[in-house]
Amino acid sequence: MRMSLVKKLIASMQNPDAIVEELWVFRHWVVAKTSVVSIPDAGPEGLCCGRSDLSDWLHKPVREVVPAGMTSRDAVRRAAAMACLNGCIRPAKSMYEGNSIIPFAQMVRNVPTCFIGHFQEAERWRSLGYPVTIVELLPRKGDVHWLDADEQLAQCRIVFITGLTLLNDTFEQVIGRTPNARIRVLLGPTVPPTAALLECGVHVVGGTKVVHFEKLLKYFQYGGTSIKNVPAGVIERFNIVHPGLQLKMQNVA
Repeated sequence: MRMSLVKKLIASMQNPDAIVEELWVFRHWVVAKTSVVSIPDAGPEGLCCGRSDLSDWLHKPVREVVPAGMTSRDAVRRAAAMACLNGCIRPAKSMYEGNSIIPFAQMVRNVPTCFIGHFQEAERWRSLGYPVTIVELLPRKGDVHWLDADEQLAQCRIVFITGLTLLNDTFEQVIGRTPNARIRVLLGPTVPPTAALLECGVHVVGGTKVVHFEKLLKYFQYGGTSIKNVPAGVIERFNIVHPGLQLKMQNVA
């Protein structure tokens, strides 16, 4: 992630002097007191994901660890930095709860659409014959590799972007490689709850807010791996919408 965007996110924090008290690292997740962030797979820069020791971050202010963490080549440190940052960001005033993808279900039937990352809706809609392309760094059968997706990305009118792109340095590339996209949706538990991202070419910011921290922590401690399967009431999904989204939706074809 470019430092200009990191600075925007830091400026969104309600209390940048908040102290890092505890961090929990699981196989796929880093958990801070009020947020949970996915650990990214190795991206184009070859991020490592070794046995990271985060003890040097404890008892330090978030504003100090975030810039260093977000520029680290260690995937765990990047995820931990985002978890700390997300937990301190001042929530946007205009947020609504719910699924970030479903509002576009009717449009996706006829409009070229790309999913950067795997989502249940993408698999289902592609199987129904909708014009859906799944672009992945680690592609499965039927997917298009990130490095081979120039044509699909350039042609898509709607693009759903996993929040992991913020951690593997592909977010800005997605924006640049989708010049004809009328709607871009950035979503996932990694995504910060800030309208600052709407200034970066995104029209919907969809993320996850932790409601019951102890229950979430216990879920991961007992071996839970998917955020989709956390117990009811533990998390809430939020969406922040660009003021011009309705007009974009009318002219998406």
